[in-house]
Amino acid sequence: LDYMEYAVMVFFSIELLARFLVCPSKCDYMKNATNICDIIALLALYVNVIVDIILPSQRYSISLADFIDCLQTFRVFRFFRIVKDVIGFRVLVYTIKMSTKELCLLVMYLLLCVIVFSGVVYYCERDNMKSIPDAMWWVVITMTTVGYGDMYPNTFLGRVVGSLAAICGVLLIAVTIPVFVNNFILFYSYSKTINATKASKKK
Repeated sequence: LDYMEYAVMVFFSIELLARFLVCPSKCDYMKNATNICDIIALLALYVNVIVDIILPSQRYSISLADFIDCLQTFRVFRFFRIVKDVIGFRVLVYTIKMSTKELCLLVMYLLLCVIVFSGVVYYCERDNMKSIPDAMWWVVITMTTVGYGDMYPNTFLGRVVGSLAAICGVLLIAVTIPVFVNNFILFYSYSKTINATKASKKK
């Protein structure tokens, strides 16, 4: 397993160096989020190997090595390099950019409801909810209709607040999500039309 780790480290080092050397703009290369994730993951891999060689007894202990292992999860972002040329993914990214206003309104409305409902339910359910952050957690879970069941109101007023929070959450999703979906459908149809036009011109 160690030899495989070394081989992977060498392979990705060569691949990263080759991409850096052939890149026309080194500054743009270093600004790319995918490349930054690759560099962080590769550095974490190097540090992990060095720690294993110098301090082998610390390999399985809860220490800096565990944090280094967590940094290697940045390699998951390499997946975006594969899907970035897929039409659906590109349309999704563009839809998010064009729906920033709606998403900001969604977040603002959610934060407002969380602040209001958490403050009210905290004073109604002091026996169940020990702090405001606990109440905020419960409001978010209620508004998103997840309902883990770890906390729930016992008093009449608490249940009224919970009902209002659930209704507001449903209305929040019903009002904002269709706008996002409509934008996605519009942009996806437009991209398919453009691709079909390009294909017909090539023929």
